Amino acid sequence: MRKLLISSMLKKAYNDTSNIIKDMENIISQKKIQYGDKDSDFPRPYISLLQSQLKEMGFVHPYTPGVFDEFTEEAIADIEGEAGLPITGTLNYYVMKYMMKKLSVNNSSTRRERLKNKNSEKIELDENLSNIKTLSNKVDLNNLTNETKEYLKILNHIAKEDGEIITITSAARDPIDQARIMLNNFKSNDKYEGGGRKYIINLYGKKAAPIADIYAENKTDSEKIEEAANIINIIGLSPHLDGKSLDIDVDDNKSIILNILKKTQEYATVNILDEDSHIHLTIKSLNPGGTFKVFHNR
Repeated sequence: MRKLLISSMLKKAYNDTSNIIKDMENIISQKKIQYGDKDSDFPRPYISLLQSQLKEMGFVHPYTPGVFDEFTEEAIADIEGEAGLPITGTLNYYVMKYMMKKLSVNNSSTRRERLKNKNSEKIELDENLSNIKTLSNKVDLNNLTNETKEYLKILNHIAKEDGEIITITSAARDPIDQARIMLNNFKSNDKYEGGGRKYIINLYGKKAAPIADIYAENKTDSEKIEEAANIINIIGLSPHLDGKSLDIDVDDNKSIILNILKKTQEYATVNILDEDSHIHLTIKSLNPGGTFKVFHNR
């Protein structure tokens, strides 16, 4: 009975903390939590939880309990510096996401490190995937998830039956690759109404707005890519980073390629997004299903 009681108490404490974190995320999406704020300013003890998390991350200071004091501000500024974010000393969405990532046991290394260190079986295209080719040797198929690799075999089988060759233009990416591709998209769409910023936000969502703002600044491309990669490393943005997505070239055979891709949904849950110049796939599982959408930016 005592063990059950303790287990129940621990579960309740975990759920309470999870709920507070979710509430904090909602609050931060509307306003920053900053110097001078107190637990009593919010419906839950956000500052106390923040200070507890800071200590867990190694930022041990004589905090004033439940008050966003100078030590809390200093710790947040240190975290912003560590994450490559602008130094403000305030708790915003990106700082919170970075902290949650650092505190997660399963995400102790960066996405770039995880992609490089994955022990995954190398795919020999010539031997196993005769009807699939890559646009260049820079297309990374080796760091795809196992499910995505299995999907490639399904895709190859159907393409072979239909007598077609599928060309993959992009697969697994790291944050630098993602930032570079997004910058190219920003530039190529800047001539249209709303410009590259509209394109980036329409495709990736509102959380990509700070990245679009970076691309609009008067800086070198390398500076823009580095700053954007820091944010991407924290919030993700694309399933390419997790090895779950493929970009497919359509050339002049879009209807034929789309037909093949839709056939694969009989064997795997694949979300198909027609982005005009190419088709973006996100592989969800090896069960039948998936969606089809057309991306409209203009």
